[in-house]
Amino acid sequence: MKKLTVMAAAGAALALTTVASQAQLQISSGTTALANISANVLTLGNFGITGDSSLVGSFGGTFSINVPATALGGGFYSSTINGTQTLRIDTGAGDPNGYLTALVTLISINNSGGINTPNVQINLSNIQYTGSGDADLAYLATSTLGYLELTTQVGYNAGTQQWTTAPGGATYSGQLAPVPEANTVIAGALMLLPLGIGAVRAIRKERVA
Repeated sequence: MKKLTVMAAAGAALALTTVASQAQLQISSGTTALANISANVLTLGNFGITGDSSLVGSFGGTFSINVPATALGGGFYSSTINGTQTLRIDTGAGDPNGYLTALVTLISINNSGGINTPNVQINLSNIQYTGSGDADLAYLATSTLGYLELTTQVGYNAGTQQWTTAPGGATYSGQLAPVPEANTVIAGALMLLPLGIGAVRAIRKERVA
């Protein structure tokens, strides 16, 4: 009976993970997907989505990086970022009139990133998709909230208090995903309730036996 109890608990955890997590859209780093910093102002160039070449994303403005940065130790630094701009992803021939928009609020930037370590953290809000023909954008618009994590090469000079990229900018890549809203998470938790009750009953039966 112990084996049955463990399996029930594991099943509940797996179901909760399925409700709470979301797959990610991969931003492809190309010649236009450039992060450029000048005078502590960050500009992000256009980007594409891996596996969906018809999509082109763009940012509607620049972002001001706050200095002096906070020292993280080991020569690494982190700064908060000001500015709320618009993210737009346009579709191709399959959905010529459709596009996705979202408000973009950058949270922070740091130079502690290595391979696959995001160093620009971004919140998305008010996600809206005007079309219906692109599965990636329809998926992203399943929530009005989302997040964007970017990995690029940035540096910080504590003496001059300047954030920099390589001359001409540095390519960036990252992940784009919706965030489940509260009512979705609650609904998922309610779906798990019968499974949890079943696990409790199994435990009680084991004790009685």
